[in-house]
Amino acid sequence: MKEISRLIAVILLAVGFVLASGSCSDDFDKYAESPEDRAEFSADTIKFDTLFSRVSSSTRTFMVYNRLNRSLRLSEVELVGGKSRGYRVNVDGHVGTKFSDLTILPKDSMFIFVEATFPEGESDDPVEVKDSLRFLINGRTDYVLLQGFRQNVDEVTALVIDRDTIFGAHRPTLLRDSLVVQQGATLTLPAGCRLLMANKAHIKVRGRLMAEGNSAKRVMIENLRHDHLVQDVPYTLVPGQWGGILFSEESNGNELRYTTIRNGRWGIIAEGGKDVTIPKLLLEGCMVTNMKGAGLAASGGYIRILNSEISNTLGYTVALFGSVCELTQSTVCNFYRWDNRQGEALRYVTAFAPDVAGGSYIPSSDSRLVLSNSIVDGSRSVVKQGDKESGGEISLSDGSQTDDEASVLARLTMRNSYVRARSSILNVGYNVMEADKKNPADSIYYSVGYDLIKKKHNFRYDYHPLPKAPFVGIADPAIIALFPTDLNGEPRRTATVGAFEVKPRP
Repeated sequence: MKEISRLIAVILLAVGFVLASGSCSDDFDKYAESPEDRAEFSADTIKFDTLFSRVSSSTRTFMVYNRLNRSLRLSEVELVGGKSRGYRVNVDGHVGTKFSDLTILPKDSMFIFVEATFPEGESDDPVEVKDSLRFLINGRTDYVLLQGFRQNVDEVTALVIDRDTIFGAHRPTLLRDSLVVQQGATLTLPAGCRLLMANKAHIKVRGRLMAEGNSAKRVMIENLRHDHLVQDVPYTLVPGQWGGILFSEESNGNELRYTTIRNGRWGIIAEGGKDVTIPKLLLEGCMVTNMKGAGLAASGGYIRILNSEISNTLGYTVALFGSVCELTQSTVCNFYRWDNRQGEALRYVTAFAPDVAGGSYIPSSDSRLVLSNSIVDGSRSVVKQGDKESGGEISLSDGSQTDDEASVLARLTMRNSYVRARSSILNVGYNVMEADKKNPADSIYYSVGYDLIKKKHNFRYDYHPLPKAPFVGIADPAIIALFPTDLNGEPRRTATVGAFEVKPRP
């Protein structure tokens, strides 16, 4: 009797499950048919910003929602321009330009993916490229706009410059691999010239490189991609997307003016000779920033950094080995937020390092470092324990096992500057102000990679000093007079150290 009762219970349970399943199926089979029954879209416009011709975008995603208690039939989904305008769509796992009779179940949604690769156009100026996705649902039509801008580029895989050459500035040059300037040749990058560097791209200079930008038309050497890594973080803020620039030992007389170099695995490596009287590299009005390695690393040679910014690096921001270097009216700042930093903002070794990275040092009696009207700052604070200090953003070495700091300090001149360093370093300077914890970075600089309102990292940096920055007014007027405008071409109104004039927040 018990077995029969159990059997009846099982049968009733099974019948109930079937009836319930049938009921759900009936609900799914019932379609909303009124013109008022509409889908909802997570976006009305999908934007791609600027894409370079023949270069694919990242994938954009949006959702189509059915908020109803019945299924919703999408009679048609169509990419209006078809394949002609460079957009591609994937609708619910299907690739094409037109789709019919798609269903979204009650309280469910559908993914739609969009990509773009724009063909080359007639104009070399950025041109808007529009298309739209058309949705026909219950006799009503809705559109989602697709919007991007195409910029024509000249594309080269690898390039060897063996004679004096001037690049054009009318359209960007996309470099897929190496650009080599041979010994005896000069490559000139005129104002407005733009080099877009793919992942394997790098520049090696055995001859000479001249970049002739100005404050209105900078020379740009940067990453290829300009769309977004994730929402609110464009690839223009992401380091490590290409190689960097290497000046070999035989290369001298390089001059970069108003040039931006950003988002590489390193910025500039300068392999100088032991003769530090020979001009190796001049940076004036330049910005070297956001590197997944060093910003500027030089071994030997005569280096001049004027009215420039070198900033935000995983490794040393500026590393000098046996060089003579003048750092004047410049900003060296490191508040890199992509990873744990691996070096100070300024590393100065008085010995020559043939491989730049260190290793076997060769003593140099001629090495000098002169800091004038400049800033050396970053996220590494000076730690004080009793009479001992460590940390800070300046590290010194003579390259020997004993590491005689006193001999290095004798080669270091600092005046009218703002630095985050130990007292032993500060004491050798004239009118040098210490950067300390009493003045947090976001109270000094316009932006240091952190959104003060949203309380999260945004990786956006702007080292213009705020009006109440402690170093406003300490600059040497005689040096200021040599640089009447700042890195951006703004007139200097205050005796402020560093590459930028004061800028108040809104």
